[in-house]
Amino acid sequence: MSLERTPPKSNSGSHPNLTFLADDDPRMNVSSRKRKTPDSEAHMYNELRQELTASLASYRRELRDSFSEFQQNIMTSFEGMLNKQYENIQKLQQDYNAMKTEISDIKQLTIYSMNNPTYFQTCLHRERKV
Repeated sequence: MSLERTPPKSNSGSHPNLTFLADDDPRMNVSSRKRKTPDSEAHMYNELRQELTASLASYRRELRDSFSEFQQNIMTSFEGMLNKQYENIQKLQQDYNAMKTEISDIKQLTIYSMNNPTYFQTCLHRERKV
């Protein structure tokens, strides 16, 4: 039995100083492990994900509401313009009918005056008296 308290030195085992490894491949005989993230970080990431999801849902609702309001405004203004156009068309139709009536009256007056040549003289005589 050996009286030494420390194990004998060998090339295998754990060495805090890895400079003794060969210079041509510093990764030889070195294994690296992925560290487990602490639970507090995982919880923090989950909270961040939940906050981002909630924010995106909120923005989505705001955009949907904004677009809905925009659509309603556009439809209201289109309806207003359509009503105005309808009123304009109605007025034009009334003016057209009035012009047709006036033209018809002028035709009748022309025909009457051609058949009664004294009609214009009577009208002119009345105008001079006034």
